[in-house]
Amino acid sequence: CKSLPSELIPKFRELVEKIVGSKKDPNKEEARTKKDKEISETINPDNTAYVMGPVTAVSPRGKWNLTFTGDSNLFMELKEKRVVVEATNLKRIITVPDNNGLYIYVGLQLQDPIKLGKSKYGIVLFKLHVKSNPKIEWGEALSRLPQRVQKLKSENKSAAEILTMSWKVSIEKANKTYFASSSSKHAIACTVKANSGTLYPLRGGIFYIGKPLVFLPRKEIEEIKAARGGTIGSYFDLCVEHDGTLYEFGMINKSEQGPIQGYVQSLQELRSADERRSQNKKNKKGNCNADYDAGKDDRSRGDRGDDDENEEQNEDDDDDDDDPDDSNDSDYVADDEERPCADEFESDDENLKKMDQEFGSDSEAEFDKDKWNKICHRDDLQGETNPLLTARESKNASDTESC
Repeated sequence: CKSLPSELIPKFRELVEKIVGSKKDPNKEEARTKKDKEISETINPDNTAYVMGPVTAVSPRGKWNLTFTGDSNLFMELKEKRVVVEATNLKRIITVPDNNGLYIYVGLQLQDPIKLGKSKYGIVLFKLHVKSNPKIEWGEALSRLPQRVQKLKSENKSAAEILTMSWKVSIEKANKTYFASSSSKHAIACTVKANSGTLYPLRGGIFYIGKPLVFLPRKEIEEIKAARGGTIGSYFDLCVEHDGTLYEFGMINKSEQGPIQGYVQSLQELRSADERRSQNKKNKKGNCNADYDAGKDDRSRGDRGDDDENEEQNEDDDDDDDDPDDSNDSDYVADDEERPCADEFESDDENLKKMDQEFGSDSEAEFDKDKWNKICHRDDLQGETNPLLTARESKNASDTESC
């Protein structure tokens, strides 16, 4: 502004404020401020689970007094500065030791960054000494928290353990099964642009303590590879693409190339397993939906079938009312009953008349009653042939097979 003419400075400042203000959501900022104020008002002896402090924080920097409430919210206070970490805004906890073994870092990754002055913080990072704990006082609201939190008081846990176990969220820890440096440490030194920092390759992602302070979840990493570090042969770079942004962790000592390459391979295997699990879940969900739809259709068809059966039954009942003698119909043969064959007919006049109706009357050929009686008793048959009887035998045989 100093290089501009004095008459343009007010207009320039107005323009800058307009541009910067357009990137903010005033409603969201106002809601966040109101919410923080409401939580601050809940800080009282009746709603205090424990008070801890002072605790050194790397981000936001300073020594803060912490108050953990019965609602699982963390209230941070430093002189006139106040920060609220809501339980619903906490995404995961990251806890790692430094390479010297003197400090434990506890990081709280947030879904929505918190604002302090003009700065925003997506991760609140505490640095706690291993041997010296800050002062801890327990409050009445501890009884309202889960049993696992209440046990922290009797088990005499460290400040780092208390902060880590106060919430029920995902916790990322350093594990040498997935990465150990050439000197058997959890982290390696590197740089991002001109800023030096410490890189922690973890099972769940990559945690970098430096500027910028970032955690790159494994499932959200688009690409990761180790590359040669320019003209300096003693160093190499680790390039990670996350959410469209490329992070280059440079100036890594070449002695760490083997452990880093092993970690990259392990990470790729874990990512492949993640994809398989995700695909299996999708397939299982699709099968469940298909089974549900099929069952729904079957139930619908079953309901319709029951309705049809009821209608048919009603119709049958109506028919029975109209024709009460239908149930005594002598022509009806049940499916599980055997139909009578020709050989079962006796040689009385009534049965002969029935057979004449089925196979033809006497007009086709002269019918001899005595001979027919002999034919019906086949053991008396002496090889006599008769065209009419042969035709009748053929007809009777086919009916017998059908029976």
